[in-house]
Order: sequence, then structure tokens, then C-alpha cells
Amino acid sequence: FLYLTCFNAIHGVLYHCKPPYPNIKAIHGALTASDEKKIHLNERPTGEWGFTVVKNAMDSVETSKVEEVPAYRLSSLGVAMNDIGILKLDIEGGEHAILTNDQMDLSIIPAILIELHDRIVDGCSEAFFSFSENRIVLKDKGEKFLSIKKDISSRV
Repeated sequence: FLYLTCFNAIHGVLYHCKPPYPNIKAIHGALTASDEKKIHLNERPTGEWGFTVVKNAMDSVETSKVEEVPAYRLSSLGVAMNDIGILKLDIEGGEHAILTNDQMDLSIIPAILIELHDRIVDGCSEAFFSFSENRIVLKDKGEKFLSIKKDISSRV
């Protein structure tokens, strides 16, 4: 398991997660779809879950830079895409860039659980459904969706 966290200790959240499980690797940083080495983590005035790498969040008149964090693409996490069984994306608008720029890596992953934040970046849902065109899509509560490869049984 790989756990990518970009939360800041100033906001009462652990800066580095040290899980008690040896098969979980914690990485401090943010998932992005660009080749930047560092990216600004911005806070939307929506409480502790308002962190985003999006510079101009549609749902916030003001965002403030919290800190600069290491930036990671899916391909730079040090994990082969075919070793990932389930990817959970809840990255407050950042999913739009991942869905539009990292489709090749995403398409290898059998199951993607995602929260779509169209209120932060317009077009997140459109990008998700375009990516998932040849996959099975299940809707959960609110903005949560699951995209499953149709040939997932070949991995078992």
C-alpha cells in the first residue's frame, strides 16, 4: 500500500504519517499531472479538508498558499501501475488534471475510487466519464464514483 499525504501540522494533521503496517509507505507530497518537482498546497476557506493544488478554485474567492510540497506523478511514485489494484483519488479538484493528462497510467489500474469536485474545477465529471467510457462505472453517495476495468477478472 502507498499512502500519499500532503497535510500540514499547522492545521492539526500529522505532517508525516507513520502507519503501523510494514506494507504501507507514507509519502509527503501531492499528486499532480505535471513534471514539476514542487507544487504549492493551497487552502480553500472550507475547513480542514480544503487543501488543493488547484491555483484558482472555482468555489473559493480566496485561496492561501500553505506550503510548497514535493510533487509526484503516478509514474513517479516508485510503484508499477500494474501493481496497483485500487487507486483512491480525493484530491480536491486535482483529479481533473490527472484524468486528462495521465490517462495511460490510469488505464492500467483495475479500480479507481474517486471523488469528483466540479465545484472546484469545472469538467471533473466530464473528464472522468470520458476516461471511463470503456469501463464499468458505479455511483456511490454524493460525488463518489468507482471506475472498474471490464477485464478485471484477468488479474485474479
